[in-house]
Amino acid sequence: MPRSIETVTLPVVLQGTVRSLQVFRYGKAGAGPKIYIQGALHAGEMPGPLVIHHLTRLLDEADANGEIHGEVVLVPLANPIGFAQDLSGTHYGRFDQASRENYNRGFPWIGAEVAARIGDQLTTDARFNVQLVRKTARKILDQATARTEFDHLRLALMRMAIDADYCFDLHCAGEAPLYIYCDDDPGEGRVAEFAAQLGSEATFIHAYMEEGRPFSSAVGQLWLQVARAVGDSGKPLVQPGLSGTVELRGSRDVDDATNAADAANLLRYMMRRGIVAGDPGPLPEAKAEPQPITACDHGYAPRTGILAYTVPVGAQLRRGDEVCCIVDPSIADFAAARFPVLAGCDGILFDRAGDRLARAGEQIFRIAANEPLPHRFGKTALDD
Repeated sequence: MPRSIETVTLPVVLQGTVRSLQVFRYGKAGAGPKIYIQGALHAGEMPGPLVIHHLTRLLDEADANGEIHGEVVLVPLANPIGFAQDLSGTHYGRFDQASRENYNRGFPWIGAEVAARIGDQLTTDARFNVQLVRKTARKILDQATARTEFDHLRLALMRMAIDADYCFDLHCAGEAPLYIYCDDDPGEGRVAEFAAQLGSEATFIHAYMEEGRPFSSAVGQLWLQVARAVGDSGKPLVQPGLSGTVELRGSRDVDDATNAADAANLLRYMMRRGIVAGDPGPLPEAKAEPQPITACDHGYAPRTGILAYTVPVGAQLRRGDEVCCIVDPSIADFAAARFPVLAGCDGILFDRAGDRLARAGEQIFRIAANEPLPHRFGKTALDD
């Protein structure tokens, strides 16, 4: 079935403007398995859209050969609101300027409502339960109303993704290798398989994300939401596929060779999951084992100043090692002007801030540990 291109037009909330999403669809709707991939929800992050650009070429070839057995939905630019936010030549795509909200927060968290609507219809048949939950979730989203332009965007994206077996939101960091956050571990080694195929150098499994409600969690943790609301372990509610956020290295890691290789890995993953026919070849050796999100440590700026890193991305650190200095050049004494920031655990420095002006309290790096860190228990994994 040839690729179709759909234009999803958002309701007009500002006279004289129209926002829309371009959606590329492959395969037959409802054929399953379904994969949904979007880029640039944080509208200034360009690795994702370029990966999707290369992925369309690969899928066009697969489609021409009759190799697409499932359903593929791609949204290369998932945030037309943020894409238009330009102030005097500087693009601001992470936060909605109207509401000041992070674009990857606050998505509909509908599990409790799904549970209330299905009542006692759940059975011991996991496949039946999947279809029942999806049908109910689609109905809830179709009936939902939006108050703001951002709310309309949230609903439009959720409606396309809520019934996907595999849902991946493509982002990037400041300076980093490729790393992944998955929203649940459905077993069968699925997180490890996905991470190995993409070459992830740090992979974390999120805790329950109701507080922040990022996009991939609102989709992938639907099953956990419903299960918590139902409270009956005899009626299985297990995520049928996988959902997560892929951080495609740093914001400047945008080039055809790198992003085409990422697209090829996504295609191979689709082959492994039976969405596209073909031989994906042997699974690459994992670069890192998946860890709970509490194995991700965060470093924060103790004050405002110039951010000068001491070690590169990928450095193996010991607790107490200096990661960077915050420099206040207004202090005349050289030594007194430097405020070292130390590693809070043993691990690998996998994420550094891209901006070299650090603001007090701002997250400036992340370290991947090999085990959960007690001081991270109960703390949010999200730093807006």
